[in-house]
Amino acid sequence: MLIYLTAEAIDATLRAVRECAAGSEIVFSYDVPDAFLDDIAREMVAIEASQLAAAGEPYTTRMSPAQAEELVRSAGLEVAEHLTPPALCDRYFADRSDGLRPSAAERHIAARAGPTGLP
Repeated sequence: MLIYLTAEAIDATLRAVRECAAGSEIVFSYDVPDAFLDDIAREMVAIEASQLAAAGEPYTTRMSPAQAEELVRSAGLEVAEHLTPPALCDRYFADRSDGLRPSAAERHIAARAGPTGLP
């Protein structure tokens, strides 16, 4: 979860994946900024962020979907898949009978090392 990492740690991690064998992937989640959320989702994120900060795990990094994709590409990786909450819901939550749904703030992105492992 990128929300806990600094920009430098994220970049170092992605560049390490770039050095892996072609086709190697890393999947990570990140939270979008409040501007991408409705009022209810903003309130939920504020509550969660407050609780996590009190526990010593403050949110460090949030980014837009475009920023996440640029982060992947600038590290020399390709975006293999980029899932939104509706896509996650369709894929993983559609048949649930308990009403559980993914967070509106969280996105998932898969980054893949290219054929040479380098850009």
